[in-house]
Amino acid sequence: MEWEMRPIEDDDDEYEAWTKPMVRAFGFDFSKELPKTRGNFEFDRALGVVDKGEFVAATHAYSLEMRVPGNVLPMAGVSHVCVQASHRRRGIMTAMTKRQFQDFYDRGDPIAGLGASESIIYGRLGYGIATHRENWTIAKEHTAFNPPIVSKGRTRYVDTSEMRNIFPEVYERTGEDRPGWVPRPGYVWDFIASDYDFRRHGCSANYYVVYEEGGNVDGYVNYRTIGNTVRVIGLMATTRHAYASLWQFCFGIDLKSVIVAPNRPVDDPLMWMLADPRRLQRSTEDSKWLRLVNAAVALSSRRYSQGGSLVIELRDALCPWNEGRYELDGGPDGADCRVSSKSPDIVLRASELGATYLGGVTFSTLASAGRIEECVHGALERADAMFANHLKPWCAMGW
Repeated sequence: MEWEMRPIEDDDDEYEAWTKPMVRAFGFDFSKELPKTRGNFEFDRALGVVDKGEFVAATHAYSLEMRVPGNVLPMAGVSHVCVQASHRRRGIMTAMTKRQFQDFYDRGDPIAGLGASESIIYGRLGYGIATHRENWTIAKEHTAFNPPIVSKGRTRYVDTSEMRNIFPEVYERTGEDRPGWVPRPGYVWDFIASDYDFRRHGCSANYYVVYEEGGNVDGYVNYRTIGNTVRVIGLMATTRHAYASLWQFCFGIDLKSVIVAPNRPVDDPLMWMLADPRRLQRSTEDSKWLRLVNAAVALSSRRYSQGGSLVIELRDALCPWNEGRYELDGGPDGADCRVSSKSPDIVLRASELGATYLGGVTFSTLASAGRIEECVHGALERADAMFANHLKPWCAMGW
């Protein structure tokens, strides 16, 4: 082996050298971004691969949490994963991932999540598509509601300091029942408030607006503008009137004729509120990929919509401690998952378990795609009912 994998040191020069493979792999300069977040960078969760004294690959993880049905679990938020073009096809990605999974397991992170730069890579590493997002575009003249909604409260602009005080609490209330939701640490809100030029991508600075009713803040929107377009960066609401009023605010901004909104949940109600819903241009794409690092802990830590029992045979070459059969007994009040010698009801790989874990796709759908084997008739229907959730998974935070 001509390369060496090792942790990186908490040192300015080492940190800068570690970013170089990312510049080469992703094609844009991280040098402006990473130094801004260096104070929150977790050096003990970063790995680099060195060849002849130079970093050629890198990966990192943030200590985060994710909401799962009925619970909040520690999650490793994987980021900055890259192998520069000169060192592809040498097993570096797989080796980094295996070492990272061992670290997550030892730390007690039952799940890991990421946003995939290339979707072909992560399925073979045991990640599954756990959440999707919709990206919207609509022209202002097609934004009338049917039936019309009369706001009961008011909207007002707030400055950055007020935003920093108000938005986090509204954000958390918006996602309190949403599987896939990632609470934002304080340093993420600080980063948003800084609104660095290099984060704007040619757009204006952020504008911050809140919706108030009865003395309470029930929602917010932050948006940017570019040309004739309003770009809705985030719109969170805890009530129906706050939600409708904030969209009406965005649709009514003067001198702008197009509204775009990336990263909306797939079960967002806006389409059903529009008088002419066909005019809402919608595209759906994968959002967050999930990996069960400790399957037994992850399965026993969530709640299930319907009581039942399921014997799962899990195949997982990269996390050998997961390999085997588990008997899952779960329901609305809790769950237990233990190693079992019973015959399996279903057989699946880690990537399929990651995809189904939050309820974003059914076991039956993946079985129809040839990705899950049903060994006992009715097991797929049982699994679908147990893992279902009344809200579709959504992750509003990038990392």
